[in-house]
Amino acid sequence: EISNRFDFLREPNVATLLTMLILLVISCIFATQPQIKDAMVMVYGSGAADKNVLIFILEQSATFACGLYLAKAGVGLFTAEIVPAFKGFAKVFAPGAVPAVDVMVLFDKAPNATLIGFLVSFLVELICILIFPFIGLPIIVPGIMASFITGGAAAIFGNATGGFRGAIIASFINGLLLCVLPALTLPLFADLGAKGVTFADPDFTIPSLILNFVLGLFK
Repeated sequence: EISNRFDFLREPNVATLLTMLILLVISCIFATQPQIKDAMVMVYGSGAADKNVLIFILEQSATFACGLYLAKAGVGLFTAEIVPAFKGFAKVFAPGAVPAVDVMVLFDKAPNATLIGFLVSFLVELICILIFPFIGLPIIVPGIMASFITGGAAAIFGNATGGFRGAIIASFINGLLLCVLPALTLPLFADLGAKGVTFADPDFTIPSLILNFVLGLFK
């Protein structure tokens, strides 16, 4: 539950924009001026010199929120329009089949849990950046979209089964998985000639580790 004072946060797109705005402001506080300018040049090209840093932050926050909205709208469209057509097709060729949709279809149903999942997962990943050098693991830079989608999904299911505590624990574990598993798979891709490259989500990294273990038995 969220106080009525923060009713505007119940709109997930507004909450996403404000969250990204805060994260980008914090990033700019710790970044050097050349680093900020380099980021602006990547976005605006030669027109970066005419742009204000605050405008840059606002635009990037809005761009992320709009992109996520479009992704969720696409999932909603698929669910409302395409799934019924496939169900008719399945009745003939695959009786009893159940359509599967992207987990983002749940985000509008539980915006508070989604936001908690994103923030907790992202915070855990930032903590991992500080800890990993001391335990011999490579630093994994957090992926915003991975943190939002898998972190939000983890918190939704955690909240449904264990309330607020369940949402926190689930998104905490998700943040760990998004850092620990990619760090473990990084050497595997280096052996294949792709240095500094790894998968992000556990559904890719876990099979990679299992396959590497199985193949290692035949060496």
